[in-house]
Amino acid sequence: MLNMIKMDLYRMVRTKSMYVVWIVMAAAIFFSTSMSKLDIDTMNKEAEQQQTESIAETVEPETINMGMSVFLPTQPGEKVTVFDQVYANLQAKFVALFLVIFTVLFSSADIGSGYIKNIGGQVRSRRNLIFSKASVLFVYTTVTMLLYFIIQIIAQQMYFGYLEWGNGSELLRYFGIQILLHYALVLISMAIAVVLNSNVFSMT
Repeated sequence: MLNMIKMDLYRMVRTKSMYVVWIVMAAAIFFSTSMSKLDIDTMNKEAEQQQTESIAETVEPETINMGMSVFLPTQPGEKVTVFDQVYANLQAKFVALFLVIFTVLFSSADIGSGYIKNIGGQVRSRRNLIFSKASVLFVYTTVTMLLYFIIQIIAQQMYFGYLEWGNGSELLRYFGIQILLHYALVLISMAIAVVLNSNVFSMT
């Protein structure tokens, strides 16, 4: 079992798509943080105008958003915290998108390459193949989430010019729970990819 985990770890590290996903995720985080900065500046300007001018309240029609949106819980006049950024991105399933993409690619790659056919007859229990893959994907999920956290801190400092952490204990608790929830999503994606052997359907 340990040797199978080592083989899957080696295969994951050698998979180029993992690094491509990480690079795209990093670029998307910087873009998302820059957009959050623009939104916060706009909110603060509107709040200042409402304080100095008497503007009649108008009811805006509710818009339906079919895409992925990142909304900060920060109120006008407050500093944007790292907790706010993490909460907004994880609630919007921002990181989950990149986790699922790599999970499907990684889970289905060994089927097409013939790896399963070669190794499947050499193991005592084929269930170990699933356990090994699940263990490696837990490592990937944890590393990706930690990488996201580090990049988010850098982007926060770059665009906002300060680091306001928020409630530290709540941040750590929330982030830990989100790692487990994202890993559960990864396991579901892996199961669908293995059973259906369809990358497009599994990602969808």
